[in-house]
Amino acid sequence: MSRKEHIPAFLSFTGYAVESIIGRILWPVFLIIVLLTTEEVGLIVTLSLIASIILFYFIGKLTDKTKNKEKLLKTGTALYFFGWVARLFATTPLKVLIIDSCKGFSEQILQVPWSTESYNIAVKDNYFKLIVS
Repeated sequence: MSRKEHIPAFLSFTGYAVESIIGRILWPVFLIIVLLTTEEVGLIVTLSLIASIILFYFIGKLTDKTKNKEKLLKTGTALYFFGWVARLFATTPLKVLIIDSCKGFSEQILQVPWSTESYNIAVKDNYFKLIVS
């Protein structure tokens, strides 16, 4: 991916990697500090994940029907940003559940069109390496 037109995609992949590390390492530690027990963390994360999986189906259908995937991507990006900001205010189990669920919803709104667009770039330019990366 050395062409200038792929710099935004490269930056997007880099941002996703950084966010993934934060979300997989720091967020669970924060949850354990706030909720105090691993049972509460497990329950809240499981409920939030179930809600996200259900929404994932509907977002996939919406993405297939939407002609302007870039608008859906921008909407998902904005909602996802506010989901991360809202995490700063997660101080009780109920707030954690609501905020984590909303962040999961926004992640699905962002992730489906983002993956679709990444795949389209790879197919258009015949980038097997892009898919692997």
